[in-house]
Order: sequence, then C-alpha cells, then structure tokens
Amino acid sequence: MKQILEGYSTKELVWDFKSQLDKYLPQHLKEASGNYYTPDNIINQIIAKQKTLDEYADAKLEELIKKEILTHRKWIQQVEKELTDEQKMMKAKCNDTIAELEEWKPEAESSNHLKSLLIKQIRDYIDYNLYEMLEVPTILTFEHAKSRILKHKEELTESIEQLRKKYSNALEYQKQKNILESQLLRDLELLK
Repeated sequence: MKQILEGYSTKELVWDFKSQLDKYLPQHLKEASGNYYTPDNIINQIIAKQKTLDEYADAKLEELIKKEILTHRKWIQQVEKELTDEQKMMKAKCNDTIAELEEWKPEAESSNHLKSLLIKQIRDYIDYNLYEMLEVPTILTFEHAKSRILKHKEELTESIEQLRKKYSNALEYQKQKNILESQLLRDLELLK
C-alpha cells in the first residue's frame, strides 16, 4: 500500500482508512452518502427551493412572465455577444437560407412539407451550435414563458418531495457513520 511505503504509522494508516467507512454501511444508506445529501445540505436545499416557490406564490403570474422574458432576452444577448466571427457568419448564412425558404411558395404538398422540415432543421442547427440546446426561441412568447414558469414550479415541488424522502436516509447514514467513527477512535487508542 502506498501509505505503508510512505512511512505511515499504524495509527495514521487506520485513520487514513477511515475515509472508507462508507463500505461498511448498508446499501440503502450508501445512496445517502456524500456532502450533497447531508441532513443539513438537504434542509438548505429544501429551504432554498421552498423560498423560490413562495416567491412564485407571492408574485403575480404576469410579473413572473415579464421577468422570465427579460431574463431570456438578456441570456440571448449575452450568447450573441460571445459568438465568434465564424459563428456569426454561419448564423447569417442560415438566416438568409431560412428567409429564402420562407419566400418560396411551392405548389405541391410534399414540397411544402419539405420546406417546413428544412426550416426546422436549419433552426435546430443554429440553436444547437450557438445556444447548445434545441428549440431555443430567440424571442420568448408570453405563452412559452408561462409554460416555463409552471414547469419550473412543478419541478421545484417534485424536487422538494424527493429531498424530504432522502432526509431520513441521510440522517440514518450520518448516525451510522458517526457510530463507526467513534468505534474507530476508541479502537485507535488501543494501538501502540
């Protein structure tokens, strides 16, 4: 072992091994391990998420929608500012192609379908390559912003419920780990 070669004393070796105590806990408690799911961390996450939900509840939906639209607009502007010259040129070419396609008035139904597909594919290409996600609206509509807010509220509520379920496991994990650590500390005293 590396520690023995580095000259660790037996006490130091056992103390270093303490970091592996999780291996001796029951499986369902191992899932609660890590700093992310400590009881205090879970409570802090619940409080933060509940605070956001409360802010949503206290605000008028129209105000939230305006704020969401403004935040989205600022994000788009920031992304646009950070585009390289090559990305700007690519976006301009794509937008020119979309404009040409939108002016095209095909007579056949299949050609109209092809036109729609091409426009969607070019927009997806722009979104994915510039904004690193698909279907990013450059202008956020009232309905889209409302949908985002309602979805975020739902996600927050679900997340709070999941965290509450994890809390009891995190408490039990912490308790079992503390027991193992105290036993180890007592046993360390027995080493020479």
